[in-house]
Amino acid sequence: LCETGLKRQASGQLESEQADKKAVPTDPEGRRFNLNTVIVNFANVGATYGVRVLGRQRERGDKLFDWDGIRKCVHHLKLELNLEVIGVIHENFGAFDNGKDYKIGIPE
Repeated sequence: LCETGLKRQASGQLESEQADKKAVPTDPEGRRFNLNTVIVNFANVGATYGVRVLGRQRERGDKLFDWDGIRKCVHHLKLELNLEVIGVIHENFGAFDNGKDYKIGIPE
C-alpha cells in the first residue's frame, strides 16, 4: 500500500476505488461512451415543442414543427449543460420559425 492509499498491481498500474468511480462507461464491445456530446432528433423536438408549448394540433391541420423549439433546446444543451450538440434532420427540411416565416434549411 502506497502513501496515497493506492495498491500497486504486478503490471505496475495503480488501482483504487476513486479510479473505478471515474472510469468512463463502455458499451458491450468495450468502446468508451462520449458523455460530452448529445445527438438530437430535430424533427421530434420541433414537433413536440409545437404541440406542448404552442398548442398545435394535427387534428386541426396545424403544422406541428417550429424551429424555435430547436433553438431553445440547443441553447439549453450547449450553454446551460455545456454539451456538444449534433442535430439530425432531413436535408432541406422546411418549417415555420416562431410561428411566422416558413424556412427551408436550418435558420440562424
